[in-house]
Amino acid sequence: MNRPTPPDLTQRLREAIATSLRALHAVGVSEAPLTVPRAASPLAPGQLAATHPGPARERLELAALYQRCLRHYRSVVRSGDTAAADDDVGAALAHFVAANLHALHGTESPPEALPALSHQLVAIVRGSPAWQRAPLRERQAYAEQLAILSVLMTDLAARARRDGAAAMAHVKQGAANYLRQLLGLDPHALTLDVSGLTLRDTALAA
Repeated sequence: MNRPTPPDLTQRLREAIATSLRALHAVGVSEAPLTVPRAASPLAPGQLAATHPGPARERLELAALYQRCLRHYRSVVRSGDTAAADDDVGAALAHFVAANLHALHGTESPPEALPALSHQLVAIVRGSPAWQRAPLRERQAYAEQLAILSVLMTDLAARARRDGAAAMAHVKQGAANYLRQLLGLDPHALTLDVSGLTLRDTALAA
């Protein structure tokens, strides 16, 4: 599973998210969604594919896969978006976290958990200097990346459940790594319910 080349916006936001969630701050509900206008041509598929160490042909195939994941996210997962010219960063964050927690723990989150999680993370990200200083293209790529990986992880987890224990263990490890990268927290200590994301243990992930 590919990981973005550091340093990127994900890693610069990691500390702000981890610190707020570790302290279990009541970050409140953001009144307005956190959105970014969509890039004229998707940015993240090529960026994610470029981190793959294989030959150029494989990178092209991966870029095409990531393009399909992004289209699926926008046309199916977020089909109800009213502002088709924008990507909702909060929704992308929530879907990414929920998809990886589902892959890791095998439990479905209640429908109410996604809006609560979105509000929770948006309140942290919006106020972060890393987000405020990030150029538009970096914000656009960040939202796309979250969308792509949420779709990819959902699909990989579904396939792994059919393929057996070894495949599922591989997917769980990938999900744990993605959550550590985004949140900076031990993914096994995270729980998601109608109030959002909480911690059983406030220790930072290694």
